[in-house]
Amino acid sequence: MKATKRENFRIEVTPRSAGDFGFASVSGMQRSEAEAERLCEDIAEQIRRHVDELPSRHMSRQRGVYVMWDSKPICSHCGSAWTEEGPYNGGCCDKDCEEEDARQAAQGAVNGSEGRK
Repeated sequence: MKATKRENFRIEVTPRSAGDFGFASVSGMQRSEAEAERLCEDIAEQIRRHVDELPSRHMSRQRGVYVMWDSKPICSHCGSAWTEEGPYNGGCCDKDCEEEDARQAAQGAVNGSEGRK
């Protein structure tokens, strides 16, 4: 019979969303990636200052308080979710199409020059 063993226990702290002031909330506000990281680093530093029995942040990345994030691939031009395996995202925006056209033209030039040898 299959069982599940629980391990790697930890606590995650998620900052309030942008626009959540505790007593009031404003919708539609967002933080930049840099603002979100800076806020999380500030919260982590406050936790380190006020909680005993945490290893130094320089001693261990396995335990203690540190900032983590999830990564997801996106188009560098339009921000659309990356859905393809290769360097072309299926034409999510004009720049993606232009880059694919340039890659195809370069590949054609390479293949054409190899054929003339």
